[in-house]
Amino acid sequence: MCSHFINDVDLRPSILVVDDDRSTLLSLNSILSEAGYVVYLARTAKYGLTLAEENLPTLILLDLIMPEINGFEFLQRLRRSEDTREIPVIFLTAIDNVKTEEIGLHSGAVDYILKPPVRDTLLARIATTIRSYANMRDKILECYIDPLTRLYNRRFLERKLDIEWRRATRDKKENHIAYILCDLDNFRSYNDRFGHSGGDVILKNVGKVLADIAHSENGFAVRIGGEEFVLLIPNAEQPHASQIAENVRKSIEMIKIPELGNIGSVTMSFGAVSFIPNNKTSIKEVVIIADKYLYQAKNSGKNKVVDATSTL
Repeated sequence: MCSHFINDVDLRPSILVVDDDRSTLLSLNSILSEAGYVVYLARTAKYGLTLAEENLPTLILLDLIMPEINGFEFLQRLRRSEDTREIPVIFLTAIDNVKTEEIGLHSGAVDYILKPPVRDTLLARIATTIRSYANMRDKILECYIDPLTRLYNRRFLERKLDIEWRRATRDKKENHIAYILCDLDNFRSYNDRFGHSGGDVILKNVGKVLADIAHSENGFAVRIGGEEFVLLIPNAEQPHASQIAENVRKSIEMIKIPELGNIGSVTMSFGAVSFIPNNKTSIKEVVIIADKYLYQAKNSGKNKVVDATSTL
């Protein structure tokens, strides 16, 4: 059971509000935003399920009575997914009925609030729920984290790419994403020289460089295995993607690790691809192209960035 979305790079608690009443959505958006939460809004249950799957909010405020899919059915569908089944749900309803409240709580909701909610009471109950489920959410998010470097892991990358493709198809937006495949050069020699513990120290230092640069670009740094990493950067066309990779390359060369003594220059090779998620391309194609560029970088001297414009 795992999940960020992790609100992309925003680490504030997030709340998804699902209600078919526009005035309720606007009112709750104002209250929750002013209280410092990241807020997602959905006027239909179907869109609400999509947002829940894509963003894995900290909490869901769910209208009980909606057309097509009511709150009970929404909750059942939410619980079928490994990623969303543990998200706490608070029912919002105008039905002041003990039996309905009892059914709602037995169906898996953690609380039941009458509409229109009193601001301070609503915020207090939200805060209590988020505190109560904090440890569980930490365990959920941990499943997307590489334990050594604390970067995201392969499972996160696969999920994020799948979501971006689905978003692009749904929203019909043509935004470039940079997929930069990164691989440390001659890493086995460091393990031979310093042992695996020394190699781990190098990986951690490299991970910090990647994380810092990814964060500065509102992107994601991922360790996909061994000494291989990926940077996933939104809104980055090819020249920008290649420049980011070059910035990383230079920063990696500057790494100093006093506890390992004189390790020489740590270097890294890159395959940089910029793409637009759509029906004309696939995740597999992007990965294959990036891997091809990385292979070319490795076989033409290493410590370089290769992209579609490179002449080797």
